[in-house]
Amino acid sequence: MSETMRQSLHPGLVMPALCLALFGLVMVSSATLAGSIESPSTLSVTLRHALYLLAALAAFFVVAQVPLEIWRVLRVPLMLLAIIMCAVVLMVGVNVKGATRWISLGPISLQPIEVVKWVAIVYIAASLSRHVTPHGLPIKAYVQPIILFTMLCGLLLLQPDFGGMVLLLLVVLAITFLAGMRIHHLLAAGAAALAGLGVLAVSASYRLDRLLSFMNPWDFATGEGYQSVQAQIAFGRGEFFGLGLGDGVQKLAYLPESHNDFILAVIAEELGLVGTLAVVLLFACLIFHVLRAGRRAWRDDDPYPALLAWGVGIAIGLQALINYGVNLGVLPTKGLTLPLVSYGGNSLIATAAMLALVARVEMETGCSEVGDDG
Repeated sequence: MSETMRQSLHPGLVMPALCLALFGLVMVSSATLAGSIESPSTLSVTLRHALYLLAALAAFFVVAQVPLEIWRVLRVPLMLLAIIMCAVVLMVGVNVKGATRWISLGPISLQPIEVVKWVAIVYIAASLSRHVTPHGLPIKAYVQPIILFTMLCGLLLLQPDFGGMVLLLLVVLAITFLAGMRIHHLLAAGAAALAGLGVLAVSASYRLDRLLSFMNPWDFATGEGYQSVQAQIAFGRGEFFGLGLGDGVQKLAYLPESHNDFILAVIAEELGLVGTLAVVLLFACLIFHVLRAGRRAWRDDDPYPALLAWGVGIAIGLQALINYGVNLGVLPTKGLTLPLVSYGGNSLIATAAMLALVARVEMETGCSEVGDDG
């Protein structure tokens, strides 16, 4: 790491992310204690997750070295690459629990949606920044993005990855609004998106079952509501201070995906409300810093760096909120991890690459010094 880069990294960005990642390593190890259905070997999972963290760290420093202008120039090729990856996974992907979302590459698996989220932020920020005016975005700013994102969403639905598609649409709409989308355009897009998502939600039997079980999971405790019920039991058992690190019971053959989508339930059971709030606070600090970096980077002549930072903050913040909601039973079950904390190399590396964009924004706009209020 160069001296210039080391001096440019703001502790408000690095420290919360590092704390979450290291805390995640501890909790993944705890969630995969020997005897768990999810992983019979705690040591192998812990070592693998530690390697993923090292890979994520490497990805952070590599992406942070790349000038933002390069990503702007490559926005369309990157978007086309993301679309191709989503098409390829349908042809050669590995089917797991009825979904084809992974491409097997020998000892590792690639999950295109994680690449797609990163590329989508870069693409929409770079594309819209060329059209920002004091009077809002013109209609022509939406033409190419609508075509490309329609193709992308269609491919995600075929996997199927409804949760990933919803997150993608929310992030894109939020960035577009911040870029200056006119309010009547926003209302029209929002209404169309809600109508489309509503139709999709009830068009597949498994999605409809999830919605029904979400409304009262205890009536579906042995079926679609099983994960939600077990997660709520974990939260209830944890109370204020938890049962103690490693002493949770729900992860032992009761709660599926305890080291992945439902890692927060394990935290709640073992560390209680205190541990859960600590995770929420760390995410709040991280997202606050990222969004503030975007505000500091805003320039009327080139809003691209600001839109990038805001997109990263919105993407990580929304995914964390959805994961909280699923674990607490206030949202239908979705296959979305808790960023930086859940097990999984794809998610860790993609999130690190997102944060690297923010680090680069701060480096190029000169707003990374501690105490600089822009």
